[in-house]
Amino acid sequence: MMSKLQSWYQPLLQKAIRIKYIIVGVTVGIFAIAIFFFSRMGGEFIPQLQEGDYAFHCILPQGSSLNQSIETSMQASRIIKQFEEVKMVVGKTGAAEVPTDPMPRRQPILWSF
Repeated sequence: MMSKLQSWYQPLLQKAIRIKYIIVGVTVGIFAIAIFFFSRMGGEFIPQLQEGDYAFHCILPQGSSLNQSIETSMQASRIIKQFEEVKMVVGKTGAAEVPTDPMPRRQPILWSF
């Protein structure tokens, strides 16, 4: 089987080596055409998400008490609410039961503008 594949591959490789400038030119041409069309496609494939929400995390040391966790969350919430652009602050303590949660283990705080 390998000798049969080699007998097909060897002539193709020799032809490709003989016309290497043509192959490279065609490849560069196709790449240039692809870049041209890509630049004209517009932005519908990359949507601009301006939801106005931000998330940050107050990560406490492991083994912190629930009271300390709540107090840290409330303190961060008070600091964030000092900005007049902030409409709402939401805090969360703990971790999700599902390991696919993108947030780390402690307190993500979300605020909206």
